[in-house]
Amino acid sequence: MVRKGALELIRRVYLTVEQRTGRVSSLARFPVMYPLSMSTARSTIDDVLGRLAPLNVRARAMFGEFVLYCDEKVVALICDDRVFLKETEALSGIDESFESGPPYPGAKDHRILHDRFLHDEKRLRVLVQGTADLLPLPKKRKAKKKPAKPRG
Repeated sequence: MVRKGALELIRRVYLTVEQRTGRVSSLARFPVMYPLSMSTARSTIDDVLGRLAPLNVRARAMFGEFVLYCDEKVVALICDDRVFLKETEALSGIDESFESGPPYPGAKDHRILHDRFLHDEKRLRVLVQGTADLLPLPKKRKAKKKPAKPRG
């Protein structure tokens, strides 16, 4: 994991390079609230999967972070050690208000599940399963056909 001081140093280096070259780096396009990505710890994934154990859940690494599947439907993203749940009607039955925010720059807003909610395993399972039940099944991808090799 990268220290906060190191992130600021890297940001300054990028800005110096931009000033010298006149070109904008990809890092400078993101607001300050998005420092360089500190990927999710594997222990966080194991903890979340352990709390959801009776459900049909799995996590898959994608772009340095993780996607949480329930019944083969994407229900949440786990980014920077925080769980971002997709917005569905399953949230309306919960009397708590959840903070909303994007898991990464350019993403749609998701609901952020805080630690106090993650530690209540029963409510967490109900919410994740309810979200999965309300989401449509993913579309099956067609296999790409390989071009026929010429005979000869």
